[in-house]
Order: sequence, then structure tokens, then C-alpha cells
Amino acid sequence: MQILQPDDLELIIATLKFHFYEYTKIIGQGGYGSVHLIRSVGYSCSFVAKIVEQSRVKQDEISAMLSLTHPNIISMYEYFTDTKFMYMILEYCPGDSLSTFIKKKNFVPVPDLYYLCAKLLLAIKECHDNNIAHRDIKPGNILIDSNGRPKLVDFGLCMNSLEKGQLVNNFCGSKKYMAPEIIKKVPYDPKKSDVWTLGITFFVLATGKSPWDESNQSDIPIVLGVISYSEIRAHQDFIKIIRDMLQVNPNKRASIDEILVKPFLKPYLSTLSLQESSAVTNNMSATNVRRITFDRSRRYSVALIQHINEEKDTIESSKSERGNPVTLSFETRLQMNRPKIRKSFSKCLENNHPTFIC
Repeated sequence: MQILQPDDLELIIATLKFHFYEYTKIIGQGGYGSVHLIRSVGYSCSFVAKIVEQSRVKQDEISAMLSLTHPNIISMYEYFTDTKFMYMILEYCPGDSLSTFIKKKNFVPVPDLYYLCAKLLLAIKECHDNNIAHRDIKPGNILIDSNGRPKLVDFGLCMNSLEKGQLVNNFCGSKKYMAPEIIKKVPYDPKKSDVWTLGITFFVLATGKSPWDESNQSDIPIVLGVISYSEIRAHQDFIKIIRDMLQVNPNKRASIDEILVKPFLKPYLSTLSLQESSAVTNNMSATNVRRITFDRSRRYSVALIQHINEEKDTIESSKSERGNPVTLSFETRLQMNRPKIRKSFSKCLENNHPTFIC
């Protein structure tokens, strides 16, 4: 687990301030890094910063977030680096995760259940159409935004650039959501395993609990797909969809495209409230602006890292000449170098700098 030290927090606050964000509070931290609530000075709205040590950054996650633009997938607005961390600036969803919702309400009632599941199918279709597998679908990785829409988050375990039918042997995920082929550690198709984990997620949303006995640590029920559907209080056509998603044999498991053509789902796939319709339109119209922001951000990071490293050498030289220690905060060093960095950044834009810090 990555635990932030006081010096780390000082660096984070200073770097965010340099990029015109005000630090609010930490939301959570774990083996992946840490997540913080921040506020944009220029836009006066809240964002989330996912912060990971550069040595732990997974390029697939960055690539996936750049590739995906969908109303039911979390949006990344920009990313940048400092001397230690990578910062991913994500949209802020003020609502609970579906995991928290279930703990409070026990299960998701119909027809909200059908609406949520239909939107999640569309989110995974967007991933699979872009040759991306999420590989960690679960209620805890689905947030509710201010418009009441489900948002798929946390692409830290994703794989991208997948070829059709490609098998991999990189086993990961949350155990009670893992597909049988992953439990058995045999080569598997990540897209088909996504269908399984989404099916388990649907089951949990409908019943409020896992299909597996929590007290039984054996993998046998998962491997055999021993599931009782009697506790699902929903339309038989919806239960049939879950059954099709939870076929033990991945070759018999329905694909996302096959599920989406089911007549039962049609009303929920096309349902958009006026509030949601407006939000989707705004999201799509901002796509080009976001892409420009990504490009400028990556180029800016090049200039930032170059000059901070140069400034470190200057400080060390100053120590030697004065014969006493010189201690400057990272924020002070950023302020000292701001004119040089801005100038270098402008030159990067003029020269279409090809090297990005990612």
C-alpha cells in the first residue's frame, strides 16, 4: 500500500497549486496510489486527482482514459507530473458508489435496476469497441454522478490494444467477481471475463449480496458456476440475461453486443431524462477541447520536469558556495522557475515537441 508522507502531501499541494487547483482533502489511498478532492481555481468546480508514483504508473490506464469518451465512463480532463508523482485529473461524482448504495439500501429496486444495468452494458460496449477490457468491474468501481448516471471508474487493471479473441495469462481482479477461467489460471479472453464480472455485478445489484457463500473460502462454487437465481426479484427476461452472462464456458457466454439486442433492454437503453440528455450533449461537445488540453498538458510536463531538475542542481551549487544548508519548499522552487517554465513551454508548443512525460 502506498502511504503518503508529510513531505509527499506538501509536494502534491504545491504541484496542484502550480496547475491552478486548490487542494481540498484526501478521499482514499491504497496499493494503486491515492485519490484527492480538489477544486479548479479557473472554473470554480470540483475535480478528483488520482495520484500515483511514476514508477507505478500503468500506461494502459492512461491510454484507455484518453481513448474513451462516454457518458457512463469517468472522464479524464488532463494529466501531468512532478518530480515524483503522476496526476490524473478526473471528473468528480458526488454520489455514492453502488457498493455503498447497496450497503444502505440492500439492493437496487426495479426499474432503476434495469436502467443502471443497461447503462453499464453501454459503458462496457464502449470499452470493448475500443479493444479495451476493464478487468475489475464491481459495484465499488461504479459511481453515481450529479445527474444520476452510473459511471465506470478505476481503469488501473485494464488492458488495451486487444485483438479479437486474444487470450492472456495475466490474472487479476476482485476474487468474488472473477470469472472461472481466471480462478483456474488458464489463458482467457479479457472481454469475456468482463462479461462474467458484469453479470456478477448485476446479480449483486439485484439481490444485495454475492451469489457465493461468503463463509465458504473454496473456489469450487465459482469454478462450477453454482448459482441460485431464485433470490432475484426481477423480470424473467432480465434473469435470463444474467444467466447468459454467467455461463461457465466462456465460449458459450453471451457477448455485450448479443446482450444489447435483447428486446427487454430496449426501453432502458433509449431512456434519457432532459437533465441527462443535456449532460451527454455537453460532454460530447467538450471532447475536442479535452484532447487539446491533454496535448498541452503532456508538453507542459516536459518543460516542468526539465526545469525542476535544473533548479535542483542550482540549489546544490548554492549550498556549496554558501557553506550552509539552503532549504526551499517545492512551491517556492516552482514560483522561482515559473517564468523559465512558461517560456520553455511556449517553445514546446511552437516546435510541436514530440516527447511527452506519461
